[in-house]
Amino acid sequence: ITTKDEYDTCLGKLKFQDGLPDEPTVQKVYDNLDRSRAMHAFLDMIPLASMEAMRAGFASIGCDACHKACIFGSLMDSRSLW
Repeated sequence: ITTKDEYDTCLGKLKFQDGLPDEPTVQKVYDNLDRSRAMHAFLDMIPLASMEAMRAGFASIGCDACHKACIFGSLMDSRSLW
């Protein structure tokens, strides 16, 4: 298997010698992996943060335990309760 000595990518130029990446190329790829994993961790936690806000809102109107249910006097709409 042969590889080119240089690839132009969105990360910049990635350089290889005899199929092995040089040190700046390795650093660029690891930095990109770190950035990608951080982005995924952030995006994966958005629903959890939303659920926590909903739980805190229900707790503020008295529904503060897992065995309690909120009963509303009228139909809910898109306005915020809290």
